[in-house]
Amino acid sequence: MPSCDRSGAAWFGARRVSGSRRVWLGLAAISALGVLIITLVVNEPANELFAHPGALTDAAIAALLVCWMRWHWVRVGFCLLGFYAALRAIGR
Repeated sequence: MPSCDRSGAAWFGARRVSGSRRVWLGLAAISALGVLIITLVVNEPANELFAHPGALTDAAIAALLVCWMRWHWVRVGFCLLGFYAALRAIGR
């Protein structure tokens, strides 16, 4: 997954620099890991359930969509935070 690549690159970069740049790169790495974990633990299993017609009742689909949407926005937040942190690290 591209998120793993970004996380690994940011973490590797953070180990080789010092000061505030290291903090920003570390934050970018942690954010990328957050995206990866949410995707693998929440979004992908839900997507698998959505892909099988009849696997869920209408009420279960509605509840799962609410959960999926909530975690999706958390994931978007991690993406934005990671992007901002990476920009701050580059700007240093």
